Amino acid sequence: MRKPRFSDEQIAAILAEAAAGVPAAELCRRHGISDTTFYTWRSRRWRQDERKSGCAELRRALAEQQEQIRRLQARLEGVAGGESTGG
Repeated sequence: MRKPRFSDEQIAAILAEAAAGVPAAELCRRHGISDTTFYTWRSRRWRQDERKSGCAELRRALAEQQEQIRRLQARLEGVAGGESTGG
């Protein structure tokens, strides 16, 4: 297996620079990485952070609540529409 070119600490430092507002293109140029590598690192880091913080569960719960609201809204619109045409 090939030895990684960047350590976890170096990757974390690069991603921290990006979080501070440095453009991705500049970071890639400065550190000699491709934009694909940068965005892969960022997505991996985001997934790790998401698992640690429990965001995935919160996002699923929010999606379920939004779906319930949509169903209730459709039912209410159906009831309101039925009353106005039947009266």
